[in-house]
Amino acid sequence: MNNRISLLSATIHHKKVFLLSLFAYVAMPVFVLAAGLVPCDGTAASPCTFNSLAGLVNGVINWFLGISVSVAAITFVVAGARMLLHPTNEAERGAAKEMFFKTVIGLLIILCAWLVIHTVIAALVPNAAGPNGALRFLGN
Repeated sequence: MNNRISLLSATIHHKKVFLLSLFAYVAMPVFVLAAGLVPCDGTAASPCTFNSLAGLVNGVINWFLGISVSVAAITFVVAGARMLLHPTNEAERGAAKEMFFKTVIGLLIILCAWLVIHTVIAALVPNAAGPNGALRFLGN
């Protein structure tokens, strides 16, 4: 009995280490991409202005938008797997449908918030839509 418990404990530990390693492997490039958010360096060639601040805010919002879409995709996969793995269990199917619904609602809220912030930045910053303007969308 004690041997079984230690084997189960070791298996759980290995699963935790694997999942943590997988998360770190997948998440690290995302955090590295956030390094170039500040659009100015404060020198005379690239002074920090209100347009730079708006560009920073827009860059952070776009970064979070990319993360939220990635999380939503993972949630859709999990919900779909729950539906496929439990075709006869109505409780699991209902929970999976609820996951789909909540994920869609969450994405709609996030996209509406992005639209509001995008509109406010466009109204406040002159020439915001230019090639170096504050409204660069996802690195464009």
